[in-house]
Amino acid sequence: MEQQKNTHSANGARLAADRSKSGAQNQHRDQPRKDRTDDEIEENLRRVYSRMLEEQVPERFTQLIEQLKRKGATK
Repeated sequence: MEQQKNTHSANGARLAADRSKSGAQNQHRDQPRKDRTDDEIEENLRRVYSRMLEEQVPERFTQLIEQLKRKGATK
């Protein structure tokens, strides 16, 4: 009975060590995927930002700016 407990705990320790190694290997394998994801996010943000820079300022905003300029000039 005591021998079974020792064998069981030894097997448990071995399994834990194997899982630990496996987890470290999976983290290492996941790194390229994380890098690709980061690159895709960066590319998409740059694309959206570039498009926003190309957009015209809405006419309503330019009218408001002109009104503010005129009020500031009369003070």
